[in-house]
Amino acid sequence: MKQIKKSKLTQILLIVLVLVMGLILALTKGFNKELKYKEHQEIKLEIGKEYKKTDIKEITNEIFDGQDVVIQDVDEYGDTVLISTNNITDEQKTNLVNKINEKYQIALAADSQEIQTIPQTRIIDILNHYLLAFGVSSIIILVYMAIRYRKLNALKVIFKTVLALVVTEAVLFAIFAITQIPFGKYTVALVFIAYVFALAVIVNKFENKLTKLKLEEKKQK
Repeated sequence: MKQIKKSKLTQILLIVLVLVMGLILALTKGFNKELKYKEHQEIKLEIGKEYKKTDIKEITNEIFDGQDVVIQDVDEYGDTVLISTNNITDEQKTNLVNKINEKYQIALAADSQEIQTIPQTRIIDILNHYLLAFGVSSIIILVYMAIRYRKLNALKVIFKTVLALVVTEAVLFAIFAITQIPFGKYTVALVFIAYVFALAVIVNKFENKLTKLKLEEKKQK
């Protein structure tokens, strides 16, 4: 019994430590994000003919050495490329256009190519698309659990479920802040996986408690 209490205390202290470290880093350093969610710059080049991303990648690797670069098709014809990176200087733009001209035998004018600055996207805005469905499904789940486990005290069931889900997600975001994992589509998937995992664990615990309670009730009859 003492070992179980000691183990639970250790878990709580570890969770608190992770949350505190995550909060400090989130406030001081912030979260790391994938390039498209950071403030970045992009340039669109109308090559006018089909190109290979591998060729563009070779050119950008040479010009934007050490910078994150994302290469995207702009239209269905595959003749316009959008290049996004942390920062594009005038010199880099000129070198990029010259290399593209040389590679594809075209005559783009560097002065005519515009560099656009894209503002950063907040994490709440990244998750915004999912929040409504997330909230509605959570309410439905909590109502079901309150009914299913009413013998265990519906209010306690709801409180413990909400607490477990909130703590799980808080720890996950703390880990994002500590490790500086780039926040993007894969980390969004982790948010939902963690939610489902925490829910499965808490449901399993309630099921075990409900089973024991039913067995005790049968014995008393």
